[in-house]
Amino acid sequence: MTGRVSRTILFGIAAWSLHAPAQALTVSNGSYYEETVSAACPSAATCRLDFTRIGNKPIMLRHLLCRVTGNMPIRFGTIGVATSAGGTPARVTPIEPRFFYGSNATQIYTVAMDTHYLLSGGSFPQVQFTGDVTIPEVTCTIIGTTFDSKAAF
Repeated sequence: MTGRVSRTILFGIAAWSLHAPAQALTVSNGSYYEETVSAACPSAATCRLDFTRIGNKPIMLRHLLCRVTGNMPIRFGTIGVATSAGGTPARVTPIEPRFFYGSNATQIYTVAMDTHYLLSGGSFPQVQFTGDVTIPEVTCTIIGTTFDSKAAF
């Protein structure tokens, strides 16, 4: 009986997560920084994720992890840094989504990138993907290390 209850709870959680609204989650502990952002773009060939404002300390971005779902191939992606929320990025770097899974109705791509991408204090990171037709859903996580501006790498 306990096994059935546990499975029922797990299936309920899984079903809820499929219909949960898009949210941002930020984790910061000491110098560790992590933020996950999700977006739904059901009628656009381009989907952009806007992360929250970076605090006053710069962050050395170490990892970018993304899952992109579309109904046709995803062509390319970029990571950028803007000086205002939703603004045009002043610096843009290409990222390469990798094909993960495909069926007649769904194409799933992933990004698992190690990097040394500097995010200055007060900036707004953003990730954008472009596909052939529509990109219904994107979830990305940035992971980095905060530091004093006088630190050397």
